[in-house]
Amino acid sequence: MLHGYIDINFKNNTPFMKKRSITIVLLVTILLQSCVVYQPAPVILNQAHDKGKGKLIRDNGEEIKFKNIEFSDSVYYVKYRARIKNIEGEYHWNNYLVPITSENVSVIFLKDRKKSGLRTAGLIVGVSVGIVVFTIVIIETFYIVE
Repeated sequence: MLHGYIDINFKNNTPFMKKRSITIVLLVTILLQSCVVYQPAPVILNQAHDKGKGKLIRDNGEEIKFKNIEFSDSVYYVKYRARIKNIEGEYHWNNYLVPITSENVSVIFLKDRKKSGLRTAGLIVGVSVGIVVFTIVIIETFYIVE
């Protein structure tokens, strides 16, 4: 080792690096899935039919983030997932297909794919720039040249 240099030697096969890699992958996955932007103008039930993801607010104030609204046998069904707790106290996801009418729905917002994509891309760029700046600051802090 040269005089005046700090040797930072991380090997990729250490348990620390494996845990850090898994943590980064999980963090990026969570960040990417959280970017949803809804269209500002609400739509009515027959317009939301087969248009994809969105958010439905019932007249009792319950908010449902749905995958799709389907129409079958002259009845509209909202398809969504919900996390429930079973008898043992464990949580798991259930898929639901619930009939809805225009009387029990106060407002429906559809997902804005373009804005959601732009926000996700902006988040990726922002996180990447942050990681690069953080890395440069750490290297400059520990890289001592005499």
